[in-house]
Amino acid sequence: MCKAEGVTRRSTVPDHIIPLAQGGEDVDENIRCLCEEHHDQVTREEFGYRERPEFGADGWPVPPGGGRKSFGRRGGNRR
Repeated sequence: MCKAEGVTRRSTVPDHIIPLAQGGEDVDENIRCLCEEHHDQVTREEFGYRERPEFGADGWPVPPGGGRKSFGRRGGNRR
């Protein structure tokens, strides 16, 4: 099973906990099994890739998936 975020999903990719490129060793103690999605996510994070947020025409960030979130009125719910 995938060892990331408590996910119950078939793990298909061995992942080096400390990447070989960063001095990790190719030994059992340095390997965990992840699903392909989590392996890609972890690898991007380890090597400094960050997703750039998208911005709408109004200048506000667009949430992932393109939907708009309602943040309510400024100042909250005052009574």
